Amino acid sequence: MPTSDEAITIVPTTLPPPAYVFPFVGRHVSYGGTHHDYPASDVFGCGAIVVAPTDGTVVQTREVDLWDAAVDLPSNRGGKYVSMMGRDGVRYYFAHLDTVLAAVGQSVQPGDPVG
Repeated sequence: MPTSDEAITIVPTTLPPPAYVFPFVGRHVSYGGTHHDYPASDVFGCGAIVVAPTDGTVVQTREVDLWDAAVDLPSNRGGKYVSMMGRDGVRYYFAHLDTVLAAVGQSVQPGDPVG
């Protein structure tokens, strides 16, 4: 810890701007409309490998599909999913996955498989 007589030098760091890739590999995809009550877009890539679209951290996953039509609980509609927070401050949510390939706390780079 510096004393009151010592100078402190602060060196600012500059990160490069985030890089982006399309989140599906090897499949034709289609786009859904925007949501009526929040800013989001649906992109469908059935059977595709899902990759991180930018660098960030995986913040939530679900490896078991809990949806039950008799109950239809909205929080369970995504089935198996991965949610990541990009360094750009955007939350990315990949739902209805066959397999979860990422773990909570994992750092990902653009193109890393997550589902």
